[in-house]
Amino acid sequence: MPSATDLSAATFVLGADDPEMTAIRDQLMQRGLRVIDAKDAAGVRVNPRTAYQADPANWPAGVVLVECAPVGGPRAGDIVIDHHDPRVHPAARLGPADYWQAASIGQLWRMLAGDAAPPDHLRLVVAMDHCLPAAYAGQCPGIDPRDVFERDLINVAGAPGGHGDPEYIRRLINEASARIAICPVIDMAGQAVYDGRDLPPTPPGYSAEALAVTKATCRDGVALLACAADADGRRKLTLGGACHPATVEHFMTVWAPAHGLTGIYGVPARGYAGGYLSD
Repeated sequence: MPSATDLSAATFVLGADDPEMTAIRDQLMQRGLRVIDAKDAAGVRVNPRTAYQADPANWPAGVVLVECAPVGGPRAGDIVIDHHDPRVHPAARLGPADYWQAASIGQLWRMLAGDAAPPDHLRLVVAMDHCLPAAYAGQCPGIDPRDVFERDLINVAGAPGGHGDPEYIRRLINEASARIAICPVIDMAGQAVYDGRDLPPTPPGYSAEALAVTKATCRDGVALLACAADADGRRKLTLGGACHPATVEHFMTVWAPAHGLTGIYGVPARGYAGGYLSD
């Protein structure tokens, strides 16, 4: 990985937008480094579903890929900063105690600043991005769960449908908690999982309504099985919240195949999984 002394000619290609990616962009722009957004074949900025199907036609050789890649994977000479896929990103296997080493902005910080201590606000962003349930549970060194919730209220208020109002988001999260609490419970590998398949499907994307459900499960320390829809209309089941790694493994290898799901994915160390329903 290049050092801060040889980055002046580097191009950083950024994946889907979220709070961590915003912080990454800010760090790069503050240093005057070249940043471009990854785009799909239609010229539209990638989203979480298309981030690894980016069109590299206008990229120079040897870019730094931040949570994105072209179809077929990184090219010769490309550098990868990522923590999403444990099969190709070793950092994805790191747990809450190592959140700073694992998350993409931590990897970037070491490239830009070496061993210099990062500011506290970046540590909070990183913990929330890499392992939100653990951050709420106080398992990330140096992170106060109260700060996590207050930051989440601000972040979700800025999402579509959030109206810029943290108190409105607080109500959305509390309402989501109440709906989840009355769902039936099923056992997965010894963990109680709330079965929310009869709840209204979570809308696609990062809407305030969708994010409120995620924040409620993480804040309350519960695991949730829920229906969701992709932007292309495909329906899927997602397992998220405060899931144990063994629960995610069970979902991916036993429960999801037994229930006919396809395209099964997940990262046990990060506590999430999903699979697509057959129509």
